[in-house]
Amino acid sequence: MKPPSVRLIAAFCTLLCCIAVGTAEAQDRPGVQYADTLQPGGLDSLFLEGQFIQERSFSITTADGRVLRDSIDYTLDRRLGILRFTPAFKSSGDSTALIVSYRALPFSFQPVYKKRELITRLDTTIGDTVQVSEPTSTLDIESIFGSELRKSGYIGRGFTVGSNRDLSLNSGFRLQLSGPLTDDISLVAALTDENTPIQPEGNTKTLQELDKVFIKIQSPNAAITLGDFNITYGGTEFGAYNRKLAGFMAEAHSNDGEISAAFASMKGTYRTMQFNGIDGVQGPYRLTGKNGEQRILVLAGTERVYVDGVLMERGENNDYIIEYASGEIFFQPRRLITSFSRITVDFEYAAREYVRTMFTAGGTGKLFGDKLRVTTRYFREADDFDSPIDEEFNEEDRALLEAAGDDPQAATRSGVTYVGIDSTRGTGAGQ
Repeated sequence: MKPPSVRLIAAFCTLLCCIAVGTAEAQDRPGVQYADTLQPGGLDSLFLEGQFIQERSFSITTADGRVLRDSIDYTLDRRLGILRFTPAFKSSGDSTALIVSYRALPFSFQPVYKKRELITRLDTTIGDTVQVSEPTSTLDIESIFGSELRKSGYIGRGFTVGSNRDLSLNSGFRLQLSGPLTDDISLVAALTDENTPIQPEGNTKTLQELDKVFIKIQSPNAAITLGDFNITYGGTEFGAYNRKLAGFMAEAHSNDGEISAAFASMKGTYRTMQFNGIDGVQGPYRLTGKNGEQRILVLAGTERVYVDGVLMERGENNDYIIEYASGEIFFQPRRLITSFSRITVDFEYAAREYVRTMFTAGGTGKLFGDKLRVTTRYFREADDFDSPIDEEFNEEDRALLEAAGDDPQAATRSGVTYVGIDSTRGTGAGQ
C-alpha cells in the first residue's frame, strides 16, 4: 500500500492531468500534432511518442489504406500512449507499416513516482517473511547534482600529544565542487573546515586558506555568491572598494548594463596606515590598530601595500612578505627601503568589539548607444552597538560610556575584582 503522501501526490497529478485534458478539449483542441510510421513486426504492443492523447484525434491506417478499428484491431492507453494489438489483428498476419496520426498534450510523466518500496525479506528470528520499506536509490552527490559535477576533497582526523601538554584532537575537512547543474546553471563551491586557528603564510602570491566556505551559482546572465568572499569594485576613481566578507552577493548583467547587491558581516575593521621607511631597515614594520593596538591579527589577503604610490606584490620572490599573526611586514632586497620611502598599507584586522555589517548596491548602465556609461554605488558599514562580541555591558557601563562623550579617557573603569579572604589560610584569595 502506498504511503499517504505518495497517494496524495498521485491524486494531485491525476487531477491536474484531467483538468489539462478538459481544458484542452474546451479550447478548440489545442496540443501537439503527431504523425508516426510504425512497424508492428508481430509485437503485442508499441509505445507512441506522445502521452495524454486527445479523444477522437487518433487514427491508424495500414500502408494500403485500410483503417484499423478500435477494440477490434487494437486498444489504446491514451494516458501512457501505449498501442496494444488484439489477437484478431495479429492472426490476420498483417505486418505492413502502420501510419498513426493523433494530437496529444505536451506532457510526459512517469507511471509511478516513489521514494521507497516494499521489499520481502526472511526474518530469521521468527522464521517467516516480512515486508520492509527501503529507499529506491541511494542518496549521494551524483543522485542530487548529476554525474557531470566534478568533486574532490578529503577528511582527516589526528591527535597531538606531548610531554608538557594535554592530548588534543585535530580534524580537517575539505571539499571542492564544480560543474553544471543544468544546461544553463553551473556551480563552483569550496568547503573547508579546520579546527586549527592558523592564518595562511604571507610569503606567497597565492594564499591557501584553511577555513572557508564559498559557493557560487551562476547562469549566463546572473550569479549568486554565498559564504566567504572578497568583494572588489574598481574601474573608477571614486568608487574603489575592497573588503573581505561573509554573507551573500547577487549579480546580474545584460547588454545594457549590470547591477549587484551584497549583504554580509565583516570579518574585520578596515584601516589605512601611512609611515616613512628607515634607512637600511627592510623590516619588520608593524601594523597597528586604529587605537594604537600593537598585537593585532591581520586578515589574510586583505593588505594592499604601496611604496611611493606603487602597488607592491606579495611573495618571497617579489616585493614583500607579511606575518599575519603579528602584523609585521618585511620588504625583500629587490625593493630597497630608505628614509624617503613613503609606505601606505590598507588592510583589515580582526577587531572583536561589535558585530559589524555591510550593505552595498550598485549598477552600471549604458546611455546614448554606449556613448555614455554611468556607474552608481552605495556603501554602508556599521557596528551593531547592541551586539558586543567580547564584552558584556551592564547599565553602569552604558551610563559611563554615555557620559564619556568623545573623550576616550573618560570611558574607563577599574578592572580590579575583590575575591575575598581564603578561610583556610586566612590570607587573600586573589593573586
